[in-house]
Amino acid sequence: MDTCYLYDKSVCLEFDSDRHVYIANGKKVDGVTGALNVIAKPALIPWAAKCTTEYVEENWKPGIAYDEIQIKEILKLAKNAHRHKRDRAADIGSLVHAWIEAYANGATLQPLPINEEAKLGVGAFLQWVNEHNVVFEMSEVKVYSKKYEYAGTLDFIASIDGHRMLGDIKTSSNIYDVMFLQTAAYQLARQEEFPAGEFMGHVIVNCKKDGKLLTKIAPASEYKLNMEAFLFALGLKRRIQQMEESL
Repeated sequence: MDTCYLYDKSVCLEFDSDRHVYIANGKKVDGVTGALNVIAKPALIPWAAKCTTEYVEENWKPGIAYDEIQIKEILKLAKNAHRHKRDRAADIGSLVHAWIEAYANGATLQPLPINEEAKLGVGAFLQWVNEHNVVFEMSEVKVYSKKYEYAGTLDFIASIDGHRMLGDIKTSSNIYDVMFLQTAAYQLARQEEFPAGEFMGHVIVNCKKDGKLLTKIAPASEYKLNMEAFLFALGLKRRIQQMEESL
């Protein structure tokens, strides 16, 4: 259990990484990413179907006679192929995040990951740092909103080309605009505790597993709309949960 104290130690925030659960002063609270899961991701359905098809193509060989059990096993594994890819990608993403966290905290001479995809992701991150004069202020910061009762972990706050920005590291296939609702939620909670902290905008840094780098910036002018959209998602998630619990 990861524990920190916020708001002049009036809030004890705990994070159970195994269950990905936040607990504030003994009460379970919503997490930022969990709240945003209420937003539909239609691209996931064809992606999962593609994973299934690719597994069958790779493992069902023409000209070979399969018995009933072998057929059942192939279909069972094909059905879960997308979960295997998702979990593997999450493990690689965790490696990249851990390396970047250490780097942001001063471990600039640490060895690169051995896993090739994680190494390429870290290489993309270093490319971004070198191209944009990035100076990290803090990383992996726990935040909590007493007003809205949600918590999360922002990836970093840094000066980027001289501009103070709040950012998030991704290792996904692309950058999606909904990601800025996540960073807006972090800013809202952070500024509730530290009102003086101003940001020039938010940045998503996508360190892809093939070594390619994608970045996208949301200017400060978009923060209010993104923050309000997050609160709508949070409210919708809670209302759906209330209705499910009343059944």
